[in-house]
Amino acid sequence: MAKIATATRPGANTLTRDMTAAELADFQAQTAQDLADYPRKKAGGELAATDGLMIRAIEDLIDTLKLKGVISDADLPGPVVARIAARKLARGKL
Repeated sequence: MAKIATATRPGANTLTRDMTAAELADFQAQTAQDLADYPRKKAGGELAATDGLMIRAIEDLIDTLKLKGVISDADLPGPVVARIAARKLARGKL
């Protein structure tokens, strides 16, 4: 039998002494699904943790390519140019 938690973390499945058989089956199914989803969620968290740095690296790369004359704003979609300009403006306010 599973250990009964005395303290829980937010979002955790909680096993209690007074669970019905149906509630216990639901608990087991949800726990199994959580375990199956863990690698995907962990990878997603790792990607999210580096997204800001990657975005900045791409912005710097675009700036470098523009300075070297490899590309210009005309080579980029209008919404991309607008987003980059908005981010530069926001960074300038920091």
